[in-house]
Amino acid sequence: MKDSERIILDGGGVICRCESGRWKLSSDEATWPLVSLSDFKRVISLLEIPFESVKLALGLDFPYMSVVRVGLRHDSDYWINLAISWVAQSSAQEVASFVEELKKLSVDKAVSQSNRHLARKELKRTLNG
Repeated sequence: MKDSERIILDGGGVICRCESGRWKLSSDEATWPLVSLSDFKRVISLLEIPFESVKLALGLDFPYMSVVRVGLRHDSDYWINLAISWVAQSSAQEVASFVEELKKLSVDKAVSQSNRHLARKELKRTLNG
């Protein structure tokens, strides 16, 4: 495993590759594969780290957009905001897969006004880009 393909989360969990090359989350207690969208709920705290720092630590082939999708679908404005900040740093091509989530967020009154505005901004950038 390359040093550039791992990151340690605040709770002590480590995101890295297993022997077969697949991504996993390891802690002292257990190891969880990072395959399905529900698996990425375990690593949502990645959103608290600047996107460029995470990309530098894990490399370009980590499934970042799965973490973003979990954040965009979260009930908490905190995670939604962090996910949108990652969206803003992503290419329009990467963001294109989030059009439906951004549309929903942009009109959902349960979402903060600032997050609705940010979702509309990213939606506009994606659709006009």
